[in-house]
Amino acid sequence: TPSGSEDTGVLGGGNDQRPSVEQPEKNQDGKQGEVGAGDTSVPISETDGLGELEPNQEYDAEFATQSEYKPRSKSPLINAALCPVNLRDQMYHALDQLEARVGNVDDYLVRELKWLKGGKQELFSILDGGQVDAAALAIDQIKRGAALITGDQTGMGKGRVAATVLAWAQANGYIPVFVTASDTLYTAMISDFKDIHADHMVPFITNTGLVLRDENGDELYRNDASNRQKDKINQITASGKLPDNTNLIFTTYDQIGKDRASGYRETKREAGRRKKLRIPVPDGARTAMLRSLAGNVVFVMDESDKAAGDSDVNYRMMQMLMGWDIHNHEQAGIQRPIGKWITAGSHSRITM
Repeated sequence: TPSGSEDTGVLGGGNDQRPSVEQPEKNQDGKQGEVGAGDTSVPISETDGLGELEPNQEYDAEFATQSEYKPRSKSPLINAALCPVNLRDQMYHALDQLEARVGNVDDYLVRELKWLKGGKQELFSILDGGQVDAAALAIDQIKRGAALITGDQTGMGKGRVAATVLAWAQANGYIPVFVTASDTLYTAMISDFKDIHADHMVPFITNTGLVLRDENGDELYRNDASNRQKDKINQITASGKLPDNTNLIFTTYDQIGKDRASGYRETKREAGRRKKLRIPVPDGARTAMLRSLAGNVVFVMDESDKAAGDSDVNYRMMQMLMGWDIHNHEQAGIQRPIGKWITAGSHSRITM
């Protein structure tokens, strides 16, 4: 998906648009090298994506690193964006393939987002063109057992795309799981649900004793203390169902990575052997819950790089997404496959 640019002075418009750079005017001090006035002036050598251009040097699109992103969606909401030139053709090709499978991208998303009752008019009121493209690609990929990474720059609206996918999952019978870097980011996702008219999304939060407040300080959510929360988690594990009045899970990478069975101990040698085999410590209650649900879960992983590397959170996420289950921790070298999984980076379904 496209990346945004805070530099509104330059838009790469594709190979058929060739803006030129004019001779910079002298400023009040008689100096050249800057255009504009006041705080908005920028050195001409800082033209984003084009490298350093000499005065009157024509911009050659062949050497540009960014190009204007042209959404496939016809949403009138516009968030001007640039995309890497070396990804542009592949992105447009992916959208071509999407529309060949599902038809018009806007019509497709209207059909998939079942909580929206106002058709394209309502869709266009909540998502801009780039967000429609990204959400449609993500949903199609999930349904096809594939993956989507949304790598947009800050401010381009990834949160609404993520919220759209989570709400879509819930509307289609899955259990949505939102994994993020910190519980301080939960409130932003709740706000994104409101923005996409999905106020019906109410999370079960794995943290204990947590209180969420909106920007006005009003309480949005209050979680149970430790013992009652653990009882609820165990009930979810046993039943496969979320508590009444909730329909998705909020958790963090720390909650997954640091969760371990009560009383578990290991020597340094045992830990080294376990990590060499990329096996996590025995599951605590939270991870056991997620693992029990993973066959019917859509995972949306915010800041997913936090799940990378040599760590328990990485081992556990890879197991849940790729279909490995560790039951016999005394034989830490044994990984038992529990079935063939369709995975999407954000989606895994077991098909025994």
